[in-house]
Amino acid sequence: MNKLNDKAFKILSLMLLAEQPLTTKKLSELVGYPRKTTDLYVTKFLVQGLFIDVGRDGAHGWIINEKHRPAIIDAVITFSGAIENESKSILQRYNRNPIWVHLIDADSKIPNLALMKLSTFYKAHGDRVTMSKGDEVGFCRNVPDKVYVSIVFKKNAHMFDDLASYYPDTTIDIGGSGVDLKKVLPPEIENMKPDYSLYPKNNASIGFSSRGCFRKCYFCIVGQKEGKFRRTEHPEKWYNPAFKNITFLDNNILADPIWFLEITDWCISKDLKIWFTQGLDLRLVDIEIAKRLYEIRNHRMLSFAWDNIKDERVIKQKIALLRDAGFTKNMLRAHVQFYIYVDNDEEYESGLYRCNELKQLGCNAFVMYNIDNERTTRIKALQRWANRKQLFWQFDIDDYKKDTQAPEIIESLNRAAGAKATG
Repeated sequence: MNKLNDKAFKILSLMLLAEQPLTTKKLSELVGYPRKTTDLYVTKFLVQGLFIDVGRDGAHGWIINEKHRPAIIDAVITFSGAIENESKSILQRYNRNPIWVHLIDADSKIPNLALMKLSTFYKAHGDRVTMSKGDEVGFCRNVPDKVYVSIVFKKNAHMFDDLASYYPDTTIDIGGSGVDLKKVLPPEIENMKPDYSLYPKNNASIGFSSRGCFRKCYFCIVGQKEGKFRRTEHPEKWYNPAFKNITFLDNNILADPIWFLEITDWCISKDLKIWFTQGLDLRLVDIEIAKRLYEIRNHRMLSFAWDNIKDERVIKQKIALLRDAGFTKNMLRAHVQFYIYVDNDEEYESGLYRCNELKQLGCNAFVMYNIDNERTTRIKALQRWANRKQLFWQFDIDDYKKDTQAPEIIESLNRAAGAKATG
């Protein structure tokens, strides 16, 4: 960074202490400089990449670029200016004795957003951050100062119960949906941009544009975990321009169709490929939404859910609506799938019926089973058949169950594997 003067020092100090984005007008009021003077410095810092504009609807809103926060902190703290109050506040907030923070991603199927935000927060304070995955602790002789463990699935809730007894001098914080549905990140961490470097193989921006759901499905934890549906952040706040894919973790974004259209408008303007990981509520799709779904590009399957046999009529009506919007038979088969929830073995016939009906309608099925219940032989067969697309489309369930080692099945699978390897 360039050498600071008094004005640059005060502006950067207040920006570091700001709890929310600041407009130039508000920043001018806080520092006590004329708007024109403040504007010159804001422009300078913007060009240098120190500030980012997160404003909306034509209004600017400036925040510190997390990438440069450590350098800004160092520059402000080392500056010997006439203003001491801000320096003291910053010294109190940003501990200049770096600590070692270790993150453990116990069982996430996709990049863990909470851990990515924790990483950004601590790195911004100049701390060392490392991470391990699965049931490995990730350290041995040298012990970190803090450990954060994220557990997504209940079956793994006790995976690290003995961690505190092995490392009594380390602060250990275990959270995640598999452990505590009510535990949330502090606001100052929740509002951080994800640290995408934590998952080098990831190729997508990831985050929430909404939280909660108005549905009250008996098997779903979203109501307990997130509460009522509400908008949260526009994706521009967590979008990484390095990626051409964007992943939404929203649990029922179609509950607010205006918001859905707004954020997908923005994604289309950026030429981004989209993935709604939790699926979309097909029952809320109208012709406008259907046309938008046809218009957007996806980097994974476009997923819906058919959880209740009683929704058969509306599901079939909405699939017809997708066709009216432009989805062809080939597009449905290639890009559209339905999560089929089966709670227990007694629902086997219902799950099989839904899978077969979707097959007749040209859509894929993906069977989801309640992991708290035992998977019987026929439930395992249903999942293996439905969830492996080649088996689903090439064979009926009875043929698959009759002899999964049939030569024609093995030959078909090997042929497909060979084609994929050479493709």
